[in-house]
Amino acid sequence: MVHSETYEKEKELVDNLGKFLVETQIPKIVKEMQGFENVPNDHQSLCSYLHSNGINMRYLGQIHAGLKASGSNHMAQFVEWNILLRSFKHIFNELLRDC
Repeated sequence: MVHSETYEKEKELVDNLGKFLVETQIPKIVKEMQGFENVPNDHQSLCSYLHSNGINMRYLGQIHAGLKASGSNHMAQFVEWNILLRSFKHIFNELLRDC
């Protein structure tokens, strides 16, 4: 019974954190990236920038969608390239493991 209560509390915490990221942090990052001030300009700085704001790289798609919707095409393209490069990296690493 205690395990179930702990699980439910932890699940609720994770759900709330995810909601906070999607509803608060990601829109804040998108707005900051539109301003071109202190904006990352390479993959490593993008990764560090997002992590310093509590955002994992797996949210790049949502950041890309926000940038694209806001008309910030330059930054949307930059994030898109990072998504593609990360995808290629994962595919390449998988191919290397299979050799």
